[in-house]
Amino acid sequence: ILRDNGDIYLDANKMIFLTEKGEKRANEIYERHQVVHRFLTEVLGVDEETAEADACRMEHIISKQTFDGIKKLVEEGIEK
Repeated sequence: ILRDNGDIYLDANKMIFLTEKGEKRANEIYERHQVVHRFLTEVLGVDEETAEADACRMEHIISKQTFDGIKKLVEEGIEK
C-alpha cells in the first residue's frame, strides 16, 4: 500500500526508503502522535502506558478538525 501510494520505494537491493511524500506523511503522523499523547496525559491525566497505546491508534484515524482543536488546546493551554 505504501509503495502504491508513492510513500516508499525499494532500491535494487530491496532496501526500503521514504519518498519525499512519504517523509512528509510520516512527520504528520508523528506530530499527531505527540500532540494526542500530550493531550491524553497533560489534559486528561491518562497514565503513560494507556496514553501511548491510545495515541498510536488515534493518530491514524483522527479527523483534521478534531486534531487541530486538540493541538490548539495543548499548545495554548486551557483557559480556566
